[in-house]
Amino acid sequence: MITGKTAVLIFTTLSDEALKNSDNSDIGKLFRKGSAVPLKAENDLRTEALAGSTMGESIVETAKAAGYKTDELGSDTDLYVTEAETEEQLASILSVAYTVGVSNTLIILASPTLAIFYGLGIQRKVQLKEPLNATCIAPTISWIADIPYPADVEAAPAYPVLKGLNFKAGEMAKLKKSLDALTLNIERGNLKPWDKHDCA
Repeated sequence: MITGKTAVLIFTTLSDEALKNSDNSDIGKLFRKGSAVPLKAENDLRTEALAGSTMGESIVETAKAAGYKTDELGSDTDLYVTEAETEEQLASILSVAYTVGVSNTLIILASPTLAIFYGLGIQRKVQLKEPLNATCIAPTISWIADIPYPADVEAAPAYPVLKGLNFKAGEMAKLKKSLDALTLNIERGNLKPWDKHDCA
């Protein structure tokens, strides 16, 4: 894992009704705590979602070329893209995704007419009347999970469902705090024993 974050993108052909009315607790959790919004694609959902444009290089190819782990879903995965044709398959994927990183995982479920954004950097229960373009998915993953943008990306992230543009500022503040603490520990470790205590 390069980023310390995991992005999971699941494509499905399950209908909106099947997803909304599912009795499975993992699918229900996605609806209760995520933002389910209308989605549209001009031509091909998968191509547009992965490229951030109507055609072009996939974010998976970009991530692989940069050395990010994309092969399987686990605690050290950076980006994982898969498909779920049945509720059982979807529930199985979600049960793993929920456990790989409680606070640092972004999950996106994309169907031909619906997208559910959940987890890292996402607001809860956002409701939109106008559908988002499928092309917003790749840049959303890049923005939140620090995955390189696809080469031909044209779309912007899904700003309506993001926690806000200060999300990155908050992350940088946490990083600075950690680095300051690390620097202090290193400096303290380099002190002579008699310099570590004020014995004057």
